[in-house]
Amino acid sequence: PVNFTDLSVSGSGGISSYNWVFGDGQKGTGKLTGHQYNLAGEFSVSLTVKDLNQCTETVTKKVRYFPAPPILVVKPSQAVGCAPVNMVFDNLSKPIDESYKLNWEFGDGGKSTKINPTYTYTKEGIYSVSLSVVSPIGCKIDTVFNNLIKISSSPEAAFDFAPKQITNIDNKVVFTDESINAVRWRWDFGDNAQLEERNPIHLYQDTGIFTITLVVTHPSGCLDTAQALLDVRPDVRYFLPNAFTPNYDGKNDIFRGVGIMTGATNFKFQ
Repeated sequence: PVNFTDLSVSGSGGISSYNWVFGDGQKGTGKLTGHQYNLAGEFSVSLTVKDLNQCTETVTKKVRYFPAPPILVVKPSQAVGCAPVNMVFDNLSKPIDESYKLNWEFGDGGKSTKINPTYTYTKEGIYSVSLSVVSPIGCKIDTVFNNLIKISSSPEAAFDFAPKQITNIDNKVVFTDESINAVRWRWDFGDNAQLEERNPIHLYQDTGIFTITLVVTHPSGCLDTAQALLDVRPDVRYFLPNAFTPNYDGKNDIFRGVGIMTGATNFKFQ
C-alpha cells in the first residue's frame, strides 16, 4: 500500500473533512490514508480539505507507482506438448505494463522481452523457464520455474499411392507409408472406409475426388497428419461387333454392343 499523510492546517478552528481522489477511480476520507494500486502508472492524487468555516482548498501531487510484482506468476498455454508446439506464456504477475523491462529465457536458448510472449519449442526435452522483471524506477524480481515445460518428439507423416491414374474399372489403389518414427497408422480413404495397417490396399466403388488422410503415432503418443487428393475418374468402355449371325444357333444371334457403361449418359445407334 501507498501511505498518504495529511499535512493540512487551518487558522480558523481546524479541519473538518478530508476527501482523497487517488487517480485510479478510487476515493477515500480521513486524515491518514493508505491506498493499494492494482495497476502500475503515474497517478494524479488530490486532497480536498474543509475547515470549520466551510472554506476549502485542494492540492494535487503526482504519484509514480512502479513496484516490482511481489511474486511472479506464469501460466503456459500447456505444460506438455508435441514438437513443434507454439507455447503462449500468460504473465499473471501484477503490476506490470509496457514500461517494465522483462527478460524471458525458455530453457533452450530462446529469449523474449514481451509481457505475454509466444514461443515455439522444436525439440523434445524438459525445459525450465526463467523470468526477470525490472520496473521503471529500478525495482527488480526474478524467478526460475524449474521443469515447467515437457516437449515430446513427433512423427513425420508421409505416404504415396499407385497407380496415379485411377478409374472405376482400375479401382485398386496400393498405399505405401513413408512416415518417419511412426508406430501406429490410421487411414481414412475419404469414402467412409478406414484401416489401421501400415501399407493398405483399397478398392474404390465410386468415382469422385477423395481426400486421403493418414494419421501416424510416435512412441511418445504424439501425432502427425498427412493428406492427399485422389481422383477416381469414370471410364466407359464399349465394343460393337461389325457382324452377327441371326440363325438361332446360339452364337452371335443378336446384334448388340457389350462393355462397361456405368457413367454413360447418352447412346445413339443407327
